[in-house]
Amino acid sequence: MGKIIVPDASEFPSRADVVIIGGGILGATTAFHASRAGLDTVVLEMRDGLATLATTASVECFRAQFSEPENVAMMKASIEVFENFPEVIGVPGYDISLHQPGYLFYTDDPEGPQTLRAQVEHQQSIGLDDVEFLNGDEVRRRFPWASPKVTAATYRAGDGWLSTHELTHGFAKGSEALFLLRTKATGIELGSQGVEGVETNRGHISTRTVVIAAGPFSGRVAGLAGLELPVTILRRQKVVIGQAPAIPQDAPMTISLPSGAHWRPEEGGAAVGW
Repeated sequence: MGKIIVPDASEFPSRADVVIIGGGILGATTAFHASRAGLDTVVLEMRDGLATLATTASVECFRAQFSEPENVAMMKASIEVFENFPEVIGVPGYDISLHQPGYLFYTDDPEGPQTLRAQVEHQQSIGLDDVEFLNGDEVRRRFPWASPKVTAATYRAGDGWLSTHELTHGFAKGSEALFLLRTKATGIELGSQGVEGVETNRGHISTRTVVIAAGPFSGRVAGLAGLELPVTILRRQKVVIGQAPAIPQDAPMTISLPSGAHWRPEEGGAAVGW
């Protein structure tokens, strides 16, 4: 089982097979798979806890509706992990608050039916067999709250959302990794053979492998190794609406294709973003 600590001098490791910089969902899942593969794995997180930055600030959704076969295959495999998460991490009964009411992408464009029908045919051809095309009338029949302006939509029932906090901590719990909180990477040591170690505010860790999983800080962390990582940070807006009986709680994640605005049910209200 993974260990999450604020290390003192006696607990700080001098070496590791792999050091992961960043304790969000990507850092935790990487630690889970690396440690389960037998690698001595250390995760550095500069904040007071895991999943306290972009991971839990997200709208916490997942989907398989992509246009690239690699993304479709990756997400179908990921969703299978979510659906069987307690068995995957070896913690019976572990709950990640999985909801799968689907993803609905809609448009009010007059050309929408032709465009989205072609998109669904393409997605089905690359392995996403259960994605559906809906014309405007079908959208309103399935989702009576939809606007009369909607001309077409795509829908997949297996998409949805979950608790990213619980998902992150579940991967950490099911791993064999050491998670060091309040421990910031301050340098990446390079030698003639590549990476040789990581400097932190608590000391040096010798390693030949570093994984950067620092979210919006990944470009800055890559700079510690003299690398230029082309990361562009895009500010998103998120609003949570409290209890509101008019909001349908069985609705899917709903996204406007023209604007990118989106919403989903959340604890009797809704999470809204743009």
